[in-house]
Amino acid sequence: MQDLLFLTSIIGNLIVTSPNKAEAESDSIVPSVVLDEIEVVSTVKENAQMRTMPSAVNILSRHTLEAAHVNSIKGAAAMVPNVFMPDCGSRMTSAIYIRGIGSRINTPAVGLYVDNIPYVDKSAFDFNFYDIERVDVLRGPQGTLYGRNTMGGLLRVYTKNPLSYEGTDLNLGYATGDNHRRVSLTHYHRLSDRLAFSGGGYYEGGDGFFKNSTLGKNADRVQAGGVRIRAVYNHSRQLNFDFNISYDYSDEGAYPYFYKGSLDGTQYMPECIDKITNNRESTYRRGMLNGGLNIEYKAPQFVMNAVTGYQYLNDRMFMDQDFLATDVYSLEQRQRIHTFTEEVTFKDRNTEGRWHWVSGANVMYQSLNTVAPVTFYEDGLRWLEGNIKMMMPNIQTTESMEMLRFLQFEGMSVYFRDDRLAMNGKYDTPTLNLALFHQSTIDLTKHLSVTAGARLGWERLDLKYYSPADVLYGFRMPNPNELMDVDLNTLESHILYDGEISKKNVTLLPKLAVKWDFGKSGNVYASASMGQRSGGYNLQMFSDVLQGSMRADMMTKVKDGIVDYLRELPNRAPNMPSQVPSQEDPDVGIPIYEYVGRVMDKNMPHFDVPKAEQIIYKPEYSWNFEVGTHLNLDNRRVQLDATVFLINVRDQQIARFAPSGLGRMMVNAGRTRSYGAELTALWRPDDHWTLTANYGYTHAKFTKYDTGDSTNYTGNYVPFVPKHTLHIDVSHTWHISETGAVRSLTLGADGKVAGAMYWTEANNAKQSAYATLGARLAIETEHATVQLWGSNLTNAHYNTFYFESVGRAFEQHCKPLQGGIDVKIKF
Repeated sequence: MQDLLFLTSIIGNLIVTSPNKAEAESDSIVPSVVLDEIEVVSTVKENAQMRTMPSAVNILSRHTLEAAHVNSIKGAAAMVPNVFMPDCGSRMTSAIYIRGIGSRINTPAVGLYVDNIPYVDKSAFDFNFYDIERVDVLRGPQGTLYGRNTMGGLLRVYTKNPLSYEGTDLNLGYATGDNHRRVSLTHYHRLSDRLAFSGGGYYEGGDGFFKNSTLGKNADRVQAGGVRIRAVYNHSRQLNFDFNISYDYSDEGAYPYFYKGSLDGTQYMPECIDKITNNRESTYRRGMLNGGLNIEYKAPQFVMNAVTGYQYLNDRMFMDQDFLATDVYSLEQRQRIHTFTEEVTFKDRNTEGRWHWVSGANVMYQSLNTVAPVTFYEDGLRWLEGNIKMMMPNIQTTESMEMLRFLQFEGMSVYFRDDRLAMNGKYDTPTLNLALFHQSTIDLTKHLSVTAGARLGWERLDLKYYSPADVLYGFRMPNPNELMDVDLNTLESHILYDGEISKKNVTLLPKLAVKWDFGKSGNVYASASMGQRSGGYNLQMFSDVLQGSMRADMMTKVKDGIVDYLRELPNRAPNMPSQVPSQEDPDVGIPIYEYVGRVMDKNMPHFDVPKAEQIIYKPEYSWNFEVGTHLNLDNRRVQLDATVFLINVRDQQIARFAPSGLGRMMVNAGRTRSYGAELTALWRPDDHWTLTANYGYTHAKFTKYDTGDSTNYTGNYVPFVPKHTLHIDVSHTWHISETGAVRSLTLGADGKVAGAMYWTEANNAKQSAYATLGARLAIETEHATVQLWGSNLTNAHYNTFYFESVGRAFEQHCKPLQGGIDVKIKF
């Protein structure tokens, strides 16, 4: 058995084993991005080796992930060309960008599958890697086979299969800087050749790097834990069952944003610059349950897979949204998401034929309940009062108004009577998606093949909203004459948006690819495919809608209150005039309250009452054209993958802050064009040295930018898209002994480069290209592997996030130099 483990460890350096057919592997750490496969990878929809398909792919093996100390999708993304996932905000803000296509909020533009189960909501993307066998990254639209929200690409994560992996894994880890600690324990047990199960869990904790100066504690601490159970049962050669269920919980400090000052150059709160100073702690808490069952039936001519998935996500995000020591306002968002998916897929088993096909049907239903109140506190209420006062009219004195000077119109102001103002909102957003898809590959000759496919999808997105705001306020118009002092201190405004909106959308996503196969030497291909990202509703914008309606209603009631006050004026001040001459006929008197009502109707600010429908944004579509090659050189010791691509996007969705600054909103900004190139290389001159390199170039600009206002960013770079990404890894392994206390020793180093990129559509803020350096030393024994590692060894400083809100700039910094130790023990 030991000889077998040793042999498969050598093979494992070169291949990525199938999650359903993998041989038992040793735990040696091999630092490489694996590009080639010996076996056909057993996935539900593809029936060919990954590098024989006309698509740009990267496969990260378990050895690769462990060597690079990768514990999440964020770490894996940095190892793939033109893939960028900033480490910022919280686990809720899991934005992934591939080739310039991505999303900061709402629906994702990159898909994620875990053990063939889709993770539909991007709030679930950032989870802990503790039982992972491999990660596939497919770049470019995958909508034909995988459907909605895979416009940029697709990530597929596979856990270890207990039928092909036995034993108990104990992993321990510690890192400096934030006192980070990790532990996971998983047992894999094979009851027979047909039945096996695995069960385990993990804990992760960190004290954080960045201190909040106002609260006196770190803003980015984290506590997380979870469990996973998987059972695999091969009932016969024809019928197999694969069941998995997992639960993940995390509680973290979030949004550690440093204040950088006002955009206009004024010194607003200079004592807070270059500090985290929010006076209320920003947090994110998430509980996530995932379950799935894959039933596979193998008939003589086809394979049928019925995959059922369920996900329940319950989270709470609380953000001190002014991000400063002042007590202005906060945003809270609580989500409860139930997602059900069912997909039935048929694919052919005829490996010798010239026609290969896959067909299927998919149903997805998601029930999303969101509660999202925006709360204004003392400083926020004073800010609102000041804004309203600035909008009060400067009523010009006319001949008739000379008699009304005692009213002193120039002193008008509004004040709130409570110490806080809540703009509440409850939203139900059910989504139903139905789809049929088919893809065929026809081998026209021994070398030439054509792949064509299409997906027909129908989607309905509903919104049921209940959004109230109750305001207790007053209006003051002071006057030296006590009898004329106007103080309407019992005014109330009650706003309610209560209704439903429904949207339907039909989408056809085609794909066409041509491939020329060189045999064992590789292939070259060209493809064109269409991608789509769903539209939706800007729930955070309801605070703007409520604020607009509140202003309109408040002004109306102020006017009515003044008129009522003047109507009673003769009873309070009999000596005061009760009428003014009519401008049409000076001999005719007009009651003062009626005249003032007319003047205020003319001069008071008028606000349009916003409609709930303005929160809708449309789907986004793209066409992706690419030419690529997969090459095997020097007897497979050198493997090269290269791609050039062009992507045109229409109805581009762009996330930006709402006009009031109260939350983010999605807008369809027009059109963009991205083009670039990618290169992935693996060189293994012998069984000691390994060199991998991954480079990506993306040039993404707006070809049209139109949001319905005067803003025009046509020709600017698309934000959050690094122009260059580079990852290089080199390692040397000394094979010391097959039977001794120390089996092998591996020394490796890696470097990452990203940038430059812009943070805003205006291109007024930029992150220059930055580089980080890492190193590791791994010692492998018979039952354990110990790895010492370091990251960001040069202590490079760069920003992982930047944004502007209410005329101020904020940024999040990268993690500093870290060192750590990982210990993996197998029983």
